[in-house]
Amino acid sequence: MQDTYGEFREQTSDSLLSGLTASCQGCHFPAGSHSLPGPLQQDWMRRRIRIEFRQETETETGLAMVVARFRIPRIGHAFPTGDLFRTVRLAAYARGALVGKTMLHRVVRVMDRKLMADSRLEPRGGSLDQEVYFTVSSPPDRCTVTYHYQGAIEPALTGRLPPEELFFYLYDGPCG
Repeated sequence: MQDTYGEFREQTSDSLLSGLTASCQGCHFPAGSHSLPGPLQQDWMRRRIRIEFRQETETETGLAMVVARFRIPRIGHAFPTGDLFRTVRLAAYARGALVGKTMLHRVVRVMDRKLMADSRLEPRGGSLDQEVYFTVSSPPDRCTVTYHYQGAIEPALTGRLPPEELFFYLYDGPCG
């Protein structure tokens, strides 16, 4: 169910791979340190992940869309990866009211480990540069991207754990 290493092996077998280390330790134990950069180092995540927003109108349907472009250099696995509860949520607001949202996550049926859905972002060639589209009911003035440690079980933990142990903001600002 958790196959971050398998994702990494798939990336390192890519003949177009550029600039990616030959081991997990090359990124997660830089220069021999045991700092283990990743989702628990929120400032590191914010510095490493570039997120840009723009707004579009779908030409055929006229639907208002928000487009989030994610850029992550030197990544050897899907985003988000690891624990099945890891989820990235994108949301758009107009004057404080939610007008659109989407999620990046993997859903696995535990009883037989069947993959039910996977909307995570997959790197190519050792880096990630992908866009995520989602519809909005009206033009937004604020967008957020939050990284959630507990995903689907978060409602059961709210109030039992401090908010910083449930999620953090990767982005909170204008929608383009």
